[in-house]
Amino acid sequence: MENNNFSIRNLSADDIFPMCDIMAKCGVSELKNCFNNTYNDAGKMGAAIAFEITGIVCRNISSCKNEIFAFLSALSGLTAKEIAMLSPADFIRLLKAVFEKKEMKDFFSAVSGLFLSEV
Repeated sequence: MENNNFSIRNLSADDIFPMCDIMAKCGVSELKNCFNNTYNDAGKMGAAIAFEITGIVCRNISSCKNEIFAFLSALSGLTAKEIAMLSPADFIRLLKAVFEKKEMKDFFSAVSGLFLSEV
């Protein structure tokens, strides 16, 4: 898929459900534990939290590979098999295109606002 020959359709309310399934399988419930440690240095804290989050996602991401491929397929018009055959660079470009969608940013802003208002 050279030159990013794909387009991502606009996200809809129906896309929330597979996104939540993927996030749950990736270990979003474990993320709260990343903030339990105390650090004296803000820079070290940020790096430590980033490594912990990366570790959680890496431990869990293979369990939702099929869901990720199906979700990307529904958004891009590519088949799950075509997505599986993408080069690593093209796969990352496809993921980036999805996360750069305005609707995706709005979704995460709305969800974080919902939960932060409860704290």
